Amino acid sequence: MENLIITIIDKYLLLGVFGLLLSCGIGLPMPEDVILITAGYLSYTYPQNVSLPVLVLVCMAGVLIGDTIIFMVGKRLGPRVMKLPLFKRILTEARLEKMNGYFNSYGNKIIFAGRFMAGIRAPLFLTAGVTGHPYRKFILFDGLAAMISVPTIVLLSHHFGEEIDQVKYMLIKIKEGLLIIIPLAIIIWFLYKRFAWKKESEIVDSKKPEDGAAEPVNPKCDETKK
Repeated sequence: MENLIITIIDKYLLLGVFGLLLSCGIGLPMPEDVILITAGYLSYTYPQNVSLPVLVLVCMAGVLIGDTIIFMVGKRLGPRVMKLPLFKRILTEARLEKMNGYFNSYGNKIIFAGRFMAGIRAPLFLTAGVTGHPYRKFILFDGLAAMISVPTIVLLSHHFGEEIDQVKYMLIKIKEGLLIIIPLAIIIWFLYKRFAWKKESEIVDSKKPEDGAAEPVNPKCDETKK
């Protein structure tokens, strides 16, 4: 797969980068990081043919348009998307039911975190569309995350072109760390919110009068009645 990506980018340059990222965004099994790394290395190898700022913009466009397409497919078709051959393995009925509640409560955070999590990115974005998450919020948080991840990978690959293998190794380790840190952070945040909600409920319940207890009488109201 990596050799195919290198061949396509080497032959079609920016058009190849855009097309590969677009395909990756709609759920085809292609490693997005490898595409971005190869694109950055290409700008290092052929600086006269590939402008680095233009390359970053092309990569951002390919990523965000691909994410938008898979989101809109989910939004337009809803649960019917599970019957399509391309998506029925990405989004199962059990996965949709499980994710629906999460998106209603934590959709923006899930979208932001999902951009850094290869392998589950497409199912998350498809689910965001199916559950009716607002597109303006989707593209905002997806875009914010992409502004961190996409330029970082491309610029690292460009500036450390001679040590491209070390860059690949470093990025793999970073991704592995994020796959642990991000879900852990979400779990901790979820438990904190759940604990805070429980404590708030206990405080409210403690202020309620016990069953059978007489409500306090306002003396002024009592005198008025007399």
